[in-house]
Amino acid sequence: MQDKKQFDFIISLFSNGKVQEALDQVEPLIKDNPNDAVLFNIRGACYAHIGEPIMAIKQYEKAIEIDSNYSEAYNNLGITLQELDELEKALESFEKALSLNPEKIEIVNIITNILEQIDTPRTSIDYYEKILESVPDLFVAHFNLGIAYQALNLSEEAINSYKKTLNIEPKFVDALLNLGLIFESSDNPNEAIQHFEKAVEIEPDNPNLLNNLAISLKSLGHIDESISNFKKAIKIAPDYVPTYFNLGVVLRDLNQIESAIVNFEKVNELDPNNGESYSHLGCLYFENKRHKKAQLNFDKAFSIDPNIELLIGNRLYNKMQLAIWDDFEEDLEILIQKINNNENVITPFALMALVDDPEIQKISTQNFANLNFPQSKSFFPISPYLNHKKIRIGYFSADFHNHPTMHLMAELFELHNKNNFEIFAFSFGPNIQDDWRMKVSLSFDKFIDVRSKSDTEISTLSREMGIDIAVNLGGHTQFSRTNVFANFAAPVQVNFLGFPGTMGADYIDYIIADHTTITNKNEDYFSEKIVYMPDTYQVNMSNRNISNKTLSRTELGLPEKGFIFSCFNNIHKITPPTFKSWMRILKSVQGSVLWLYANNENVISNILKIASSSGIDTNRLIFAKHVPVKDHLNRIGKADLFLDTLPYNAHTTASEALRMGVPVITLIGKSFASRVAASLLNAVEMPELITKTEDQYESLAIELALDSEKLANIKNNLIHNLPKTALLNCQTFTNNLELAFDKMHQRSLSGLEPDHIVVRDLIDT
Repeated sequence: MQDKKQFDFIISLFSNGKVQEALDQVEPLIKDNPNDAVLFNIRGACYAHIGEPIMAIKQYEKAIEIDSNYSEAYNNLGITLQELDELEKALESFEKALSLNPEKIEIVNIITNILEQIDTPRTSIDYYEKILESVPDLFVAHFNLGIAYQALNLSEEAINSYKKTLNIEPKFVDALLNLGLIFESSDNPNEAIQHFEKAVEIEPDNPNLLNNLAISLKSLGHIDESISNFKKAIKIAPDYVPTYFNLGVVLRDLNQIESAIVNFEKVNELDPNNGESYSHLGCLYFENKRHKKAQLNFDKAFSIDPNIELLIGNRLYNKMQLAIWDDFEEDLEILIQKINNNENVITPFALMALVDDPEIQKISTQNFANLNFPQSKSFFPISPYLNHKKIRIGYFSADFHNHPTMHLMAELFELHNKNNFEIFAFSFGPNIQDDWRMKVSLSFDKFIDVRSKSDTEISTLSREMGIDIAVNLGGHTQFSRTNVFANFAAPVQVNFLGFPGTMGADYIDYIIADHTTITNKNEDYFSEKIVYMPDTYQVNMSNRNISNKTLSRTELGLPEKGFIFSCFNNIHKITPPTFKSWMRILKSVQGSVLWLYANNENVISNILKIASSSGIDTNRLIFAKHVPVKDHLNRIGKADLFLDTLPYNAHTTASEALRMGVPVITLIGKSFASRVAASLLNAVEMPELITKTEDQYESLAIELALDSEKLANIKNNLIHNLPKTALLNCQTFTNNLELAFDKMHQRSLSGLEPDHIVVRDLIDT
């Protein structure tokens, strides 16, 4: 356009919203200058502004026809095509505009927006690569190319693109952030930290950067530094939700439950629709045994998003803790359906109390292990140590204190043959200095408190100490540290005692069982190879400290007369079908009572309501409170008969009842947890107390309650069998377990894969 003054006048009209006047000025000029691309571009802009996009496009195309290198016309054409949702044509125009004017980075941003609308990362990659052919040093294009690669999980390509971005623009924080996130997700926290720290140097007041740096520091076990960075982020941005959430997770992992609760409560204050936070709060209250508050939070999370990972299972399991059985069958049906769809909906331990199906348990546990405790990418299986004079056994547990696990196995640690074995305790539970901890700690060659160490640090320590066999006493239970084993703490790794089921992880080599708890046909439902102990898998102390107080029935809240059925299992093991059986038994035995273990008034109230609705006088249910273990063992003897639960049997409680001369009636199931009581009864040579159907279970309980002579004979047989059978012979059990350990170790030294071990065969040879 020749006349600059006239051009400026038209532009000023357009800029001041006098678009029609600008268009009127352009028209005669075009007649006089039919080959002026600028005039056609202005006319196109005017038409676009007054809502005539088709006319606008024609003007831009005419301008481009006149001047094929007219960047602004391509840019304006792209804008109009984008408004008409002709995205691919718009991309072509913007791509051409950028190639003609590479300094206009805003064009890249427009292209990025369009590609996000199209939402096909492969298309994005093609466009950015074309752009970079024309403008190879355009750092924004390299960055966006990295994002597209990341969307396709092409991590190496994304890393290369971000690195090219930083070569051109070293202080581009978003590239540093994305690189850090890739390295964090690929289990490379060291690299992640380097990039996050560089980003923080550039933007020290960016809460997002501090938050991600803290996450990576936590991954490496630098817990104090992690918490420090979370707190810095909170100080800078008190309303930044992710920091409170992630700090809550760290504090929960440290078992600082109350502090973790404070952080998740803050999340919900700032973001009331954060279902994940309510779910975490539910878990925290659950771990703190505040089940009523846990249920409120699980229900809130469920109302926001019922598909939150593990929520359905946690919610149902907590309802079992409160004896809330409404919708039980419906909840269970949904749970099983989701498990069969390979959804991660429940923890393995919670499932055991709900489903008696080893196949479903394996599916669910494998999903859980793969998602939460995948095999480490940083640690690799360890070759066996060839120069050890003794086999080094590491016992890993959170329960080296007054806990059912120690009630069973404290003596085993004392009885280990120290000429052939060195034993080490790795304790990551609370440092409770009670009599049980004092007792067991003296039995080990080394007792190591590792609760302040990360999983990685514990695994590394175990390797440094040359542990030959790492024994996981907790499995997938509360406060367990499964990642220690995912990092390969030893050449051989074993699942024993605390978790009656498969770990669902290839890095666990063996599970200690017996031919009752795991039948040969069920071997395929376990990721481990089976060690078949000759009698029972459950170790027991030969003798226990039992109070010698003289207790009357009245002192225990029991009636002076009448038959006493008992079950001292935790409430969550009582399912509606089991309870209905008990109510039918009570109806058939007049004057009988059911003695249960419960401390929570909400639970007691719920159970009494259910009993009443079944037509049972609530006075016939007696609730035992918590007392010291030696007093509990003493009072057990006041019961006439112990009624077992299904699908999760009495374990420690069953062997305690048998020890005190109280017969246990069990209904044997299909899964490990549902066959434990049968294993214990076989170990005391009392198979007549094992039933196979619900009718048999109820009939036997009723028969023994009504036939005092038959019950007396069974009790006499039990008392006679106890000293001479396997259940309470800890020395024999320890010897047999050592044979199994030796066999595992020899296979490892010989380079052989783990295989099933039948200890009876080792004894016979």
